[in-house]
Amino acid sequence: MLLLFFTACIVFINHATFISAITIMARGFTGCSLVLDQIHCFGGYIGVSQMANDSYLNPLSDHFILDLSQFDLTDTSTGYANWTILQPTGSSPKTPVGFPQTASIDGKKKFIVFGGASGQQVLQDPVMVYDPANDNWSSIPTYGNYTRFGTIVDIPQSQTLWSWGGQYNNTWVTAPYVNILEYVTNTWKRQPIDTSNNYSRYQHTATFVESTNTIYIIGGYNTHLYVVADDVGAPMLEVRTFNTLDSTWGVNRASTADGRNISTRTQHTATYIPNSNSILIYGGASAESEKVVMVDDYAYLYDYSTNKYTFLNLAPESGAGKRKGHSAISYKSYVMIMFGLGTHNNLFNDLHVLNLSNLTNIHWLTASTSDPSRPVASDADSGLSRGAIAGIAVAAAVVFIGVIAGIIFIFRRKNQQKKNNQAYNSILTTNSTSQNDSTHAKLELESHTVLTDATGPVKPHFDENENQAGVHHLRKPFADEDGPGVNCLGKPDGDADHAHANKPFSNEDKT
Repeated sequence: MLLLFFTACIVFINHATFISAITIMARGFTGCSLVLDQIHCFGGYIGVSQMANDSYLNPLSDHFILDLSQFDLTDTSTGYANWTILQPTGSSPKTPVGFPQTASIDGKKKFIVFGGASGQQVLQDPVMVYDPANDNWSSIPTYGNYTRFGTIVDIPQSQTLWSWGGQYNNTWVTAPYVNILEYVTNTWKRQPIDTSNNYSRYQHTATFVESTNTIYIIGGYNTHLYVVADDVGAPMLEVRTFNTLDSTWGVNRASTADGRNISTRTQHTATYIPNSNSILIYGGASAESEKVVMVDDYAYLYDYSTNKYTFLNLAPESGAGKRKGHSAISYKSYVMIMFGLGTHNNLFNDLHVLNLSNLTNIHWLTASTSDPSRPVASDADSGLSRGAIAGIAVAAAVVFIGVIAGIIFIFRRKNQQKKNNQAYNSILTTNSTSQNDSTHAKLELESHTVLTDATGPVKPHFDENENQAGVHHLRKPFADEDGPGVNCLGKPDGDADHAHANKPFSNEDKT
């Protein structure tokens, strides 16, 4: 009997799932991607300044995951507490970063983090890849620069990573070229500029659809390549396209199904719905307002086969509602909306699930009213059968074993939770220590001069009188603000009319 007791305890412990679950801090502008059955997220901002509108503080360098194979998608009430912090290793990214661009690559088996912003710090390792199989990070060389507010897309057929738009490093110089990473050989190559369009974009989205071999670019700000001018919201009805087979650009002139005006937007998401012709557009802030104003029409389906947007009248009280700077992940027939900022600049750590199994009946999943992990008793179990006395005796023994094993389980889980919290606090302490100047990612408009280094990557120039470290913006200064104007290619205002797109950065010509 004693042997049976210890054997049962060992079996229970070995088959118990010890999840170092933790409540993730509310944040915005983090980077999340689906790697196999796990959502991997990195970085983001966890602080909102009370001193200025749209100013965010304290980027992080934490890496955390949510295992969807173990997660009940119908009960998201505790979704914020089911994440697992991966403890940093010697190869982990060290620089705290907001606005990172992420993707899953190599058959969705690896997680890549590209660029972002970290105050006035230059990112030491702007391209990092995490391999879950080996629990290891590795660094990949850049093409000479990296971007913030841009987009990256995995092209699985060619095992390449596509990058376009955004702003180089910490400058207002908008990236005009497509840069392609061949991640098998870790080499970069450049694609030609779209000669039919004089604009690049930032804070846009780029969504790849394998069946059409096309990347669909939606929303964001338009930045003129050759003329210094105020950036304007890119029309949502102008969907730019990039064919990944022949590297050609195009544009889809879209319309809305009901004739409504669709708001321009930035800081939104665009998620492909598998086995359909549709992309889910969610959230965003208005691209036409100097102040942060959430768009009211925050959810659409874009059908790229008909070039039509269909407005989704979702129930905000039971879902994610208006938000910006969030993450969206497609999994099976669902899309998860998480993190981001709300109407009053409040940060979120929640998780909401949209059911898109029927595109004519898209709805939020409600919380489960029962625990699906508990089996429902059948009619056959409702009464005593022969051997009831023996059964009760066995049941009593099982209960006793369960209590002992449960105590061991709770003890081990508390120890694991303590270690996990210590690791998480260590991350926060490290990030805070590395930013004694109160690293900011300021999103207000402010004037900076951008200089182009003829022998190296594009570098920012900061005003000597600036008393706040790490000032970042979601839109470059207007042309009539203080300081010389700078066009997309990094040329001063006086040279704007003579700027040419072929060779803006000498170091890029070598890639």
